[in-house]
Amino acid sequence: MTCARLLMLGLILAGFSACSAKQPAIRVEVLDPYTGCGTPVRPEFPRMTMAVDPEYAGVELRAPQNVEALILGWPVAMSYIQSMEQTLECYAAQIAAREQLQPEHAGTVGTVGTVGTAGTSRTGRKP
Repeated sequence: MTCARLLMLGLILAGFSACSAKQPAIRVEVLDPYTGCGTPVRPEFPRMTMAVDPEYAGVELRAPQNVEALILGWPVAMSYIQSMEQTLECYAAQIAAREQLQPEHAGTVGTVGTVGTAGTSRTGRKP
């Protein structure tokens, strides 16, 4: 019985010592080696309307005012897409530069490339 009491007392003391104040975690600062490339401002597209002449009821996209909005919005959309692609190219260039300077980290930054290449870098290497 005495052995059981000593064992119980030992377990209780061990439990209390596990709850004692712990050392604070070491603060680790991660330096992001990338500079922001900026994001394009979302443009204002021409508005389409559902308030069309009765002859276009059910086919509102064929109404002249909506066709005009689509035609006027096309160059705006293409310009916006081009500026987004330039932003992606800016980040891709930074990733390529980092991979040249630190080849041991190649592919650990993320995936840049086409859809379906998850887990590879833009050079095709596995992380």
